[in-house]
Amino acid sequence: MSLLPETVSPPTPQATTRGKFFLYLVLILVLAGLTWWSRQPHVQATLADWEQHTVWENIKRLTGADDKLLTGENDGRINIMLLGMGGVKHDGPYLTDTIILASLNPTTSDLALLSIPRDMAVSIPGNGVRKINSANAYGEAREPGSGAKLASEALSSTLQVPIHYYFRIDFGGLVSLIDQLGGLKINVDRAFVDNQYPSNDSLVQTISFAAGEQLMSGERVLEYVRSRHGSAGEGSDFARARRQQKVLIAFKEKLLRLSTFLNPSLLVKLYSTLEQNIETNVETWEMLKFAKILKKVNTDYVVHQVLDPETNPLLVETRGADGAYLLVPRTGDYNELQEFVQNLFQFSAASQEQATIMIANGTAVPGLAESTARELTSRGLKVSSFGNADNKNYPTTLLHDLSAGKTATREAIMSILKLSEALTTSPNFDAPADFVIILGQDSI
Repeated sequence: MSLLPETVSPPTPQATTRGKFFLYLVLILVLAGLTWWSRQPHVQATLADWEQHTVWENIKRLTGADDKLLTGENDGRINIMLLGMGGVKHDGPYLTDTIILASLNPTTSDLALLSIPRDMAVSIPGNGVRKINSANAYGEAREPGSGAKLASEALSSTLQVPIHYYFRIDFGGLVSLIDQLGGLKINVDRAFVDNQYPSNDSLVQTISFAAGEQLMSGERVLEYVRSRHGSAGEGSDFARARRQQKVLIAFKEKLLRLSTFLNPSLLVKLYSTLEQNIETNVETWEMLKFAKILKKVNTDYVVHQVLDPETNPLLVETRGADGAYLLVPRTGDYNELQEFVQNLFQFSAASQEQATIMIANGTAVPGLAESTARELTSRGLKVSSFGNADNKNYPTTLLHDLSAGKTATREAIMSILKLSEALTTSPNFDAPADFVIILGQDSI
């Protein structure tokens, strides 16, 4: 009696032969491919001195990531757009609450983070002038999977800088990633309470955070970065943007720890979560190259910038034709903002010098020294004091350099205040600071 079902015929000798032939062909092709790959110079060099490098370094060398250049690497600046959206389980699933332009210098490993307000007005190709946070949604409506690309095009055109790469993640994926990494340690600058945080039943709930360092789960991190009605000055979109940058740095530190790469099961989980929740144009070998550069970034000197009208008044508040709240350039065009974005790394070098700056108002305009201090501080410079000068009749702004060599700070101040020169130290000029700025009539 045959053990096969009556509807299935046993394989004929000819079919068996064809099956074996196909299997042998596949094996031959695989072996040929492995042989070719093993003879590549970078593979042979890696195997020859395998024990002299870590497993992580050997993986990068085997993939050939070190032999290729990232887009923008030759120009000394790689721009990456980071988007965070609610996802299908939230209202407005494709509106992006988080928009960050990350700029990376591959030579110096300097990193600059610029948070873009979701209400900034931009021209979206095919849709006219709209809020930047809607670009991703418009793209998804046209063609699923194209939202991040359209958002990057709109932002690139507005800021006049190339955006080489983009990452878009929904908040559910962020929660999973953080939990898989064992949570994040976040140092909360100040305690706050938000009694209008959305709950899962479409109502609201109260959340609160104590000041100080604390280990947060994925859900807790999500509450921290999405809170919009916090007390103690944490209720604005701009305060939220600063919290988002803090979380991004903590996530980078945890993700790139050596223990993460030595845990195969964790890597499988992370890969699965990333594959399901992230939209990106970054290839695998580029991920490895990014990881190598990011591991060298000194987080103490990351440039953190938020386009907040109060502290960095490049944008001002207005209302659109339909009454919608918008942020638009204070000068009427984006030239000033474009110049600011193009010079982000200049402020990174100045920030590392930790120079002190005194500002004196040499005009009759009240509050000029204070507003100038806010602008310099927003760029990462350190203003130690500000006040009035000895008189109010200075015709031009003067910059006294007492620093003995802190050139990055001097150049940053001159760029921000649009000065053509700085005065060197004179024997009879003394002040407890590296730089002294006396504001004149030309600064009004």
